[in-house]
Amino acid sequence: MIPIKTLIVCLLAVLSIKTFPQHPAQQRLNSVFSMVNAQNQFNGTVLIEQGGKVVFSKGYGQRDTLSRYKNTQGIIYKLASCSKQFTDAAIVLLHRQAKLGDEDSLAKFIP
Repeated sequence: MIPIKTLIVCLLAVLSIKTFPQHPAQQRLNSVFSMVNAQNQFNGTVLIEQGGKVVFSKGYGQRDTLSRYKNTQGIIYKLASCSKQFTDAAIVLLHRQAKLGDEDSLAKFIP
């Protein structure tokens, strides 16, 4: 599960795009994630998309402590079951927007 501190930092970073229009969004986001990484609270890759366009994408920290390889945009993570909660949330949002029905089959979306 994602720590609440990380979720709060991510939310603040995304909200700062709208709050401070005088600075480029990429600089603000990089500043926030660099700070959290420097405090040893986040290692990972961030991708933020808005309106179908990538607003920000960058890796922070190391992908593991043994190899000390740096995180990059191309790193592939072994997430196992960690992504289930995000899939569940996406399904709920699509259902609320009437884009996904209770009786819809997978063939409706993937021919």
